[in-house]
Amino acid sequence: MRLYLIDSIDLEINQMWKKIKINIYNPSKEDIVAGLISRLASNFQFFSNYLVFQEPSIGYILLRNHLETYFVLKWLLLKDDEELYAKFKEYGYGEKKNEKMKLEEYKPKGYEKKIKQIDRILTEKGLSDLIKIKLTGSWADKTSIRKMAEDIGDKKYYDLFYGPTAGISHSDWSGLTELNTEFCINPLHGLHKIPKSFGKNMFDVNIFFLIQEISYKTLRVIQDNYNI
Repeated sequence: MRLYLIDSIDLEINQMWKKIKINIYNPSKEDIVAGLISRLASNFQFFSNYLVFQEPSIGYILLRNHLETYFVLKWLLLKDDEELYAKFKEYGYGEKKNEKMKLEEYKPKGYEKKIKQIDRILTEKGLSDLIKIKLTGSWADKTSIRKMAEDIGDKKYYDLFYGPTAGISHSDWSGLTELNTEFCINPLHGLHKIPKSFGKNMFDVNIFFLIQEISYKTLRVIQDNYNI
């Protein structure tokens, strides 16, 4: 597996993108691929610059997002279904429309600027009044991230890393007991838990290499799909 330098992944993405032929009549596929590989590069850049040595929980959360980006991208390219690409974007536009409605309802500080940003996004779709908001489920309907991982033949990544990091990402007890609490050293206190001080957790360097591996695999998936 190739080890990327901090800036080399951006360079490879830019070189690769120049070789991709965009369907100008229906660019949904390339729009989504562009967004997902940009997210992947952003994750990688952040991780490589900061290495989150001081707080491994952030590394695990980042790893989980990195894996989900990989699962979704590879699954979409495997299915290569225009309807799925459309659903992916429709769901996203619906979420932005719902966000705008909540901003207008609660009016938090600086909400006017955010609404203008959302309006610019919604104009990509056309008439915002026609955008549907899906309040339940996901853009993939009943297809879960686990099923996507199975479909693309990468369930081991789900089982070993994506699933176990859910507790860290969602602040469940499985994550809190491992990374955010420790036993009180007073023998008379019955081994109750106390908050763990920042910086006490050891960073797992294997996360860095896994981020590298997933980045490499994602770019190879795109290159194979576009024959470049």
